[in-house]
Parts: sequence; C-alpha cells; structure tokens
Amino acid sequence: MDFLQTLTDDQTALLGCFVALTSAGLLMSLSYYLGHWNRTASNATHRLPQSQDRQNEQDRSSKAA
Repeated sequence: MDFLQTLTDDQTALLGCFVALTSAGLLMSLSYYLGHWNRTASNATHRLPQSQDRQNEQDRSSKAA
C-alpha cells in the first residue's frame, strides 16, 4: 500500500479511472452473458401460432383504420 502513497494526484486519478472503466466493462460483459443465458433457458412462449389468413386479416384491418 506504500505504492499508493507515492503517487501524485494525477496518477491516482488515472488509476481510479482505469479501475472504474475496467469494473464497468466487466459488469457489462457479465450482464450480457447472464442475460443471454437466461433468455435461452426460458425459451418457452405463451403465444399461440396464428394462421397466415388470420394474420393477413389483422394487417388489413390495421391499415384501414
């Protein structure tokens, strides 16, 4: 810890910024991979498949409105 005592204010600020950016990057990476893992684990949906004719009718009714 004597190393930190000998640093100038500018060097301490740069070291703090480096630590902050590194930890933010690690947190973003962890969040991305955990979110991707969670999304693939719960792949079930509650929507029922619709026929193509019904989808076309809904598209036409929404365009007419």
